[in-house]
Formats: sequence, C-alpha cells, structure tokens
Amino acid sequence: MVKWGNKGGTVWQEIDTQTWVYKDASGNVVRYPNGYPDFSPYERQRVDVPDLQGNHGRTGNGDFAKADAAAPKGKANYGLNTWHHHENGKTMQEVPKKIHRPFTHRGGVSNIKKKC
Repeated sequence: MVKWGNKGGTVWQEIDTQTWVYKDASGNVVRYPNGYPDFSPYERQRVDVPDLQGNHGRTGNGDFAKADAAAPKGKANYGLNTWHHHENGKTMQEVPKKIHRPFTHRGGVSNIKKKC
C-alpha cells in the first residue's frame, strides 16, 4: 500500500464489504473483492474460453488467440487493450492496458498454473 501511495494513488477498505479499493493518480478505481481485481467497469468485451493454459500467446493454442477467436466483438485491440485472465479460470476480459498494467494483481494466470 505504501508503494501505491508513493505513486500518487490511494487505498481504502469498504466498511460494509471489507473489499480493498485502489485508486490511481489519474482517478481510475478498481475494487478487489476476494483479493482479485474487478475490471468489469472497464472491459470492452468478455468471453469464456475452454482449456485456458495461463499464457499470453496470440497464435496457435495461446490463450489470447483462443479469446480472439471466440470474442463477440472480434479480436482484441492490442494497441490499447489486453486480455485479462479472470480468476475463475475460464473467462477472458478485454481491458485497457492503462488499467490492467498499474493495478497489479494475482489472478487467473496463477490460478490456472496451480491446476496444471
């Protein structure tokens, strides 16, 4: 939390839900229910993908390639966005890199790799 404050952000815990909330210096807010980031307010699209491997491959059997192929709005706009592995191990969310990158997290990739 000290690092977050040093970057101009703030951190607090919601009294009613006990959920940690992070706000960056630009005013972007991400809640962490159950310790995982909730990027849903920022997502462009989401898709459930079977057999995720916990990788970032954009070709062949890579998780990003699978998400691109199944995405309702088509391939991710990689210039601005990235795919986020949701902690449930099957959902991919296309979210802005400017949100995904600074809001550090342990998420779907680590959960998937634990199962492998």
